[in-house]
Amino acid sequence: MSAAEPYVPRDEAEILDEALTLLPPGWLLPRTRDSMIAAVLTAWADGLAEVERRAAAFLDEIDPRTATDTIDDWERVLGRDPCGVDPTTLSLQQRRTLAHQRWTARGGANIGYFIGLAEALGYDVTITEPRPFECGVSSVGDTSVPVANAIAPLLDSDAATIVDEDGVPLEAAVAVYPRWEIGPEDLRFTWIMTVLSAPLVWFRTGGDGGECGVDPMVRFDAATDLECYVRRRKPAHTDLTFSYGTAA
Repeated sequence: MSAAEPYVPRDEAEILDEALTLLPPGWLLPRTRDSMIAAVLTAWADGLAEVERRAAAFLDEIDPRTATDTIDDWERVLGRDPCGVDPTTLSLQQRRTLAHQRWTARGGANIGYFIGLAEALGYDVTITEPRPFECGVSSVGDTSVPVANAIAPLLDSDAATIVDEDGVPLEAAVAVYPRWEIGPEDLRFTWIMTVLSAPLVWFRTGGDGGECGVDPMVRFDAATDLECYVRRRKPAHTDLTFSYGTAA
């Protein structure tokens, strides 16, 4: 069996047939299914087949993304969630996702890392990095540039081509980003994460509905888990702001 092939457990019949072929030759131990030795080996084959089925099922338990029986053990080894998330309030799939994210997290300080972290938690986000206006470097007027995924671009000064952080020219633009902004010098250490998938809760009438004059027509719940995890991993010298709705 190659490493790429999944493990397939044998059933009782396959194990019994293989066991019968391994019997020594002779009339004392016939290799037919209706023999006495076959009846004895059937009970053994049933037990071994169950062991193989359990072994196959346990292969899913070595990865928290597919674990079921051992998800409690994954959470016990990982310890208390640093952001105070109670696993008992989550669905099995949410617990799997959270355990996998905590188990495999290696850290990072680039835009792609934080967008990936948000996606792992189920959020669609964009990141914006403001740049302060600098005399002798910046210019006035319309300095907005198209940006893919609202990520602040780098500018190839030789070719005057808008490129991403890997130097790849940006072709599709889904947002417009001001190249420079008026603000304090430390604005360069500020970045904004915009949560585009925050669920809206609309005002409802009825017994379980809202109260007129008290509850708003619509509200959204802040992504407290996302905010906590990102703030714990952001570069310490930066100032992070969360925004909800449309790209900043």
